[in-house]
Amino acid sequence: MPDYLPDLIAATKRLAAPARWGAHDDQFRAVCALDIDGVTMEGLWLRGQCIREITDRRVTFQLEWLAPGWRRGAVARLDWRPESPHGNKNIGPAHLRLMVIEGSHHHPFALNWPLGFQRMFGENLPIAEPLADEPASFHDLTDLAGRLFNIQGMEAFPVPPWEPRLGRL
Repeated sequence: MPDYLPDLIAATKRLAAPARWGAHDDQFRAVCALDIDGVTMEGLWLRGQCIREITDRRVTFQLEWLAPGWRRGAVARLDWRPESPHGNKNIGPAHLRLMVIEGSHHHPFALNWPLGFQRMFGENLPIAEPLADEPASFHDLTDLAGRLFNIQGMEAFPVPPWEPRLGRL
């Protein structure tokens, strides 16, 4: 696995182009290439996704990496108001082991990278930590995603074009 990946994750990034939500089955997704120092990074991007009919919940932002010879996978993730809790395994920092996180949480690169790339990808970022402060709005969520993933310009990330239906609000 490339030893430069931690440097890419730590670097200041910008969206390479304006984000646009697209429909995909019951979801909206937005995938954006990322620039570092004005250069678009091949294989590194930001993905946002949400459920089309459910507003202001079940939103995910994640940094994804396509490593040579591997499938694309998440290297850091932010889950806002998820449908179900996340359960940490008995790995990682002692205070996070076996923790069940009922609400919004973050899967930091720095906590999952030491497990090794194969385990990080294979177990879909098994270590998470609860958010200290719950984002009150989608705008607050994009601001937090920008800070956690070191991406400038996230304030321009558009609100998903949710399509709420009766009974799904």
